[in-house]
Amino acid sequence: MKKDHFFNKIFLVLSLLILIPAVWLFSNIPETQVSHEAGFLVEKNFWFFLRDNVPPWLGTLLSFLYDLGDKEISGPVVGISLGLFIWKKQWKSVLLMILGSGGALLLVDKVFKPIIGRPRPPYFMGEYGSVPDIAGASFPSGHATGNLVLYLILALLVTQNISRLRWLVFGAVVLFLSGIGLGSLYLGVHWPSDILGGYMLGFIWLTFCLFFVDLLAIFLNIDRNIDRSSPLNRSRK
Repeated sequence: MKKDHFFNKIFLVLSLLILIPAVWLFSNIPETQVSHEAGFLVEKNFWFFLRDNVPPWLGTLLSFLYDLGDKEISGPVVGISLGLFIWKKQWKSVLLMILGSGGALLLVDKVFKPIIGRPRPPYFMGEYGSVPDIAGASFPSGHATGNLVLYLILALLVTQNISRLRWLVFGAVVLFLSGIGLGSLYLGVHWPSDILGGYMLGFIWLTFCLFFVDLLAIFLNIDRNIDRSSPLNRSRK
């Protein structure tokens, strides 16, 4: 399908564009842990700007969006999605969800957070919502990484038969992910660069998964047993 090729190319081009900035960010994060570093001061001032200028009703909304991105919500979403894909025998979608969401979780919690070990910001708010358990390192944001991968996968798959609404669905997902990121900043559980790094990592990882799963399905000869309307399928003439 031409549109599927188009979206794959968009993901690839965007990933290549952010690859070098992402490598730079991940390499320089330890320097921002020192209070006199310019990067640290910018992030600190931005947090205080949010705290001083966000009205209470918006603070409540941001706190709610942050909660929607927690594992108590995203975990069941992954489980239900996998159940539907298995029921419909959409094996590529199953592979993509397992590799994408599972791999993102491992990359954040078992690779980058332990290696970088950035402390959480010391600013927390409770006036407009409860702050979930936030033990552990800060960079990159698991909320940003995991939810970006999960909901972009769902956006790709949900719009497979309603391509006319694809941009609307993707727009809604982008707004939702932006709300989760701003909620993390507003509550003070992450630095701005944690969110940015999480988005970068998630997008690059998702792009890798899209192409890897496509190649793996061909190698394992399972593409004949899946829904031909899947956006991961490509027409072969």
